[in-house]
Amino acid sequence: PEHLMATAGPTSELADGVTLARLVEVCENLRGSRRGGLPGIDKFPRTGAAKLANIRRCLEVLRGVPSMPLEHLWSEAAVRQGEAHVLRALLLNMRRAYNHHV
Repeated sequence: PEHLMATAGPTSELADGVTLARLVEVCENLRGSRRGGLPGIDKFPRTGAAKLANIRRCLEVLRGVPSMPLEHLWSEAAVRQGEAHVLRALLLNMRRAYNHHV
């Protein structure tokens, strides 16, 4: 997560929920040709509503992880707006919850 925050514009990259969905898929072992990925994710969201739906779906999956801290798991709007402090905390919490996967 540190290298994501060091580059220019990482928050906008996470604001549509697609990159966040990829991270969740990797952590949940949902990537691959036979696994199909995270259900309910729009890979090419065009509207703000579709982007917000992607983020909500990701946070919903993360809420089901027992080791995931509850902090920021209901912060869809903050993630959508690209608030760096929320994204940083969310990524760090994912890293801790999934150990080495993120």
